[in-house]
Amino acid sequence: MRRGVLDYEPVLVEIDGKRERVKAGSMFLASVPEGRAKQADKYYADKAEEQKVSAIENIKEQRDQVLNAAGVARQNKRGGETVDGFEIVDGGQVMGQLGHQFSR
Repeated sequence: MRRGVLDYEPVLVEIDGKRERVKAGSMFLASVPEGRAKQADKYYADKAEEQKVSAIENIKEQRDQVLNAAGVARQNKRGGETVDGFEIVDGGQVMGQLGHQFSR
């Protein structure tokens, strides 16, 4: 029996001279060597870590896209335009990152 990357072996007991699976209702007990189980745990932990890192990167990219789109929308709403990193508003220049005003 295979589940994921592991091959399980059914646990057998002798009952009335016959070897039968250990059952609990419709399920039965199976085992895998401890070393293989630890390898599988590491494999799935590494895979989960890769997926987490990928998800975080995707979220950051989407956040940046939304923030950039929001900044453009806010810019358009104010009516100013951006030229070479400076924003033109009401006849003066405003340096976006520092917030200093310069006269023209």
